[in-house]
Amino acid sequence: MTPDTLRPHCLNRDACTAAKPTSHCRRCNAIAVNASPDHRAKCSAAMRERYQDAAFKAEHTEKVRHAIKRAAKDPEWLARKREVGRRYGAPNLLSGHTTESRRKAGPRISATKLSHIPEHLRDEYRKLSRTKGLTKAERIEVINGIIDIERRASPEAEGRRIVERITREMEAKERRRKAQAY
Repeated sequence: MTPDTLRPHCLNRDACTAAKPTSHCRRCNAIAVNASPDHRAKCSAAMRERYQDAAFKAEHTEKVRHAIKRAAKDPEWLARKREVGRRYGAPNLLSGHTTESRRKAGPRISATKLSHIPEHLRDEYRKLSRTKGLTKAERIEVINGIIDIERRASPEAEGRRIVERITREMEAKERRRKAQAY
């Protein structure tokens, strides 16, 4: 990017509040600095580190809440938000986000997101999340433990596993034989 595209505001001398024609206003300088991916990564890492502190997180959350309340009292801000709602809200309402479509989408989304969990254990997985408050890794560990117990407890399942393994070995052997025949 060229400086002209990074700092369009300063190119219009009437719009820019910079003291000298060769300098840039605070807004354009911030645009240029924040265009750097390295700078953005550094800022993100610093904020993630700060958010580890519970006191900082609570204080920051309160500041944001207060700023939103203050902005909500500003008539210009409310007018801008309403305009955005009119511009983007109406097309979204017409795009098929009906109750019926959401009802159909729910099970499909769940099936996709929980595809690594056997169907008969998905309710258990959800219950671990809601009632126990376990992390995803912990929930998966618990579910894998249940799967191992089921495999050991059921002779039929063990038999199926053995038959599947033998079948796979026979199919692989047959593929090798055919490949060597040519």
